[in-house]
Amino acid sequence: MNKTKVSSVLLALVLASLGTCARATYQVKQSEVKSPHNALLFTPQGTGNETFPAIIFAHGLCGPAKLYTEMLKTLAGNGYVVMANQEQEICQSPSIWNPFSVFSSIGNLRAQSDGKTMVDHIMEEVEFLRGRDDTLEEIALVGHSMGGGAVIDAAAKLEGSDPGLVKALVAIAPWNGITKTSTPSDVASEISAPMLIICSENDQICPCSGEIGLATGFGRSWMSDYALEAIFYTQDHTWKGGVEAIFKDAEEGDANTTLIKFHNGGHFALAGISDSQLEALGKQMTSGSGLGGFANIFINSAINMGEINKSELSAEEAGKMVLDFTTSFLNDNLDGEGNFSDVVEKAKSDRMLTVQVS
Repeated sequence: MNKTKVSSVLLALVLASLGTCARATYQVKQSEVKSPHNALLFTPQGTGNETFPAIIFAHGLCGPAKLYTEMLKTLAGNGYVVMANQEQEICQSPSIWNPFSVFSSIGNLRAQSDGKTMVDHIMEEVEFLRGRDDTLEEIALVGHSMGGGAVIDAAAKLEGSDPGLVKALVAIAPWNGITKTSTPSDVASEISAPMLIICSENDQICPCSGEIGLATGFGRSWMSDYALEAIFYTQDHTWKGGVEAIFKDAEEGDANTTLIKFHNGGHFALAGISDSQLEALGKQMTSGSGLGGFANIFINSAINMGEINKSELSAEEAGKMVLDFTTSFLNDNLDGEGNFSDVVEKAKSDRMLTVQVS
């Protein structure tokens, strides 16, 4: 194991100790709700009359909420009611037996990537959680990828309708190209709640900055331009400046915002999603393609698109570090029991990270 990797493993251990010291943990009950829409619910099992802050989690494009189960259970175990939308989860691949299925596949991807729909679901979840007997009027928004962009938009909207309701926001590899809603880098400055934004310079899907897919060969071509235009209504390969553009806009506002940049670690690894989970998801998505075993070629290509050089920092390692950052940040801002300032100072000394604070 190289020195850089050793330092990050040690940092993860330090983060875990800083973020969880002297804090009660809870057993967690996982359930599903059908109203206001399909969603997972994770509830800490307290004494029967306890009330808890609430966390709304928004998943990534084509990434079912259950992919994030371990992360969500950990957050709930810290004493939070956690809700995760299960809509916009199913992305379809075209079938080689039906040439016209490519059009329905594009239509499906447009629907699944509809940011307005996801933001609307978040707003519904806010009202659902406010109506529960076991929740406080304290809500945090957490999202990965498309969900990271959506929670920024939702928080900006809530500043107008319910100022002060959102106490904290965490955006993990947020997608600044989210469609049919405000561009996150245009509205981040409107948010007053403290924000934690996490990205990887090695992410090939939502990098900290620069063009997508440069290390994978996706790059710029007429095919990539067509794909972006057909599905996401753009030919901008930088997602309007990417994650750093979101941070720069947030700096213009009043919120205390922290940006943590990983120098390595893939798009999915930041959320603790492993290759095996992605392979299973890929097989599910291509089950109707008619490609049989050849589908594995496309699945592996898609995984490498987000996880290039993943050996530098595994999903387990990157996901653990991100979860520790997130937990400490939320504990600090929801109930004052975190040590996020100490965590940030420790992170600044790690060679695999760059930390900026507004």
